[in-house]
Amino acid sequence: MTGELVWDTVVTDGNSVGGSIASPAAAFGKIFFGATVQRTTGKVVALDQRDGRIVWESALSDPVLGAAAVAGGVVFLGGADKALHAYDASTGSQLWNASRNSMLGGVSISGTSVFVGSLDHNVYAFALPVTPIPPASAALTLSAPSAGEEWTRGQRYTVTWSASGGVNRVNVSISRDGGATWSFLAQDLDAAAGAFQVKAKKPKSDTVIIRVADSSNPAVYGESGMFSIK
Repeated sequence: MTGELVWDTVVTDGNSVGGSIASPAAAFGKIFFGATVQRTTGKVVALDQRDGRIVWESALSDPVLGAAAVAGGVVFLGGADKALHAYDASTGSQLWNASRNSMLGGVSISGTSVFVGSLDHNVYAFALPVTPIPPASAALTLSAPSAGEEWTRGQRYTVTWSASGGVNRVNVSISRDGGATWSFLAQDLDAAAGAFQVKAKKPKSDTVIIRVADSSNPAVYGESGMFSIK
């Protein structure tokens, strides 16, 4: 470890009252945090830890100043919009929100509860969702395709992976826009098989990514590097 900058990513405008000032939360290969946009609105952002790529982002009506927290595959974040928000850590879909008053501080998790303070002079506790936290040993790693590969339309290629830690069934997905949107290639495959054949189809793209995810817990997944279909 040298302390050398590995990557940086611009996620919002920066000014004396904007940008992002809260500590991020890291889990499932991603970094989650809130930000202020143009001084008046906000958003929550998820970055890929490996390269800083924006995996997903969700707009909010007011700024976000407090730190995020993650548990059970869910990202929790309070904001000046007077709500605690809960997002799916994998997709960024909002699962629920609870309105109280402006929540400018960070979210804390302890035991089976999520805690957050509010400008109405109260501290609120919410029960954690029933979605299980992935076992620490659960993992999926892709060995093919590799970054920089070039697939030819009409040809068949093999996606290969290794699974551990109780991953039994997997879904295989493809993104042609660098991870912004995804579509399934196959679902509920035997994880132990470790391989699935794909026929390269149009449209062409230079920003293709393949993802293999645990069918029962999409927060456990492995992704290929970016490659192209010609």
